[in-house]
Amino acid sequence: MNLLKVRVLMRLTIALCGVFRLHGADNSPLSREALEETIHQYILNHPEVVADAMTRFQVLQQKAQIERTNKAIQSHESELYHDSSSPAAGGDHNPIVIVEFFDYRCSFCKRADSIVMKLTDNPNVRVIFKEFPILSAESLTASQAALAAGIQGAYLKYHRRVMDEASPLTRDKLLDIAAQLGLNVKKFDQDMSSPEVSAAIERTRRRARATEAASSA
Repeated sequence: MNLLKVRVLMRLTIALCGVFRLHGADNSPLSREALEETIHQYILNHPEVVADAMTRFQVLQQKAQIERTNKAIQSHESELYHDSSSPAAGGDHNPIVIVEFFDYRCSFCKRADSIVMKLTDNPNVRVIFKEFPILSAESLTASQAALAAGIQGAYLKYHRRVMDEASPLTRDKLLDIAAQLGLNVKKFDQDMSSPEVSAAIERTRRRARATEAASSA
């Protein structure tokens, strides 16, 4: 039984204690065993109560998570929206702002990238890219490479190429992509390991934790 079901059943049991009489016919207190058997039989006879309770519990959890996330975003609004080290597409004053935390080895991120790229063409939308490498060493190397490309003004071109890349994101492969895009490969290689790039990634990690950004999958 998973943790969610345990929590739901615990809350349901507590609630049912208030439904059933805690005394027998002679007004003597019901034993623990008798009370547990009464609740057990009620649940067996009305299994929909458990399903309803689990659904309600999940809805409340999701609502609480959304509220926590919204408060965290408001508390860190400046860092999320106005960090000059985070690459962005679209004007500073565009009315719709999307902040994307992503990992280059995340399959969902790869599938969603074509949609995100279309959004960058919308004149009302600004997309802020948060390099959030959490899945592997390749993820970190790819993020370092993308930010290094951004130093040479080629972040979006490089980002798209890496998102489309199906082969392992080795350092040699990332250097090869930089060369294909006409970047200064020597500078690119140096910038990948620069304190500036490392600091940008670490700031994103801190903000992801602070705003409870969902993990990549």
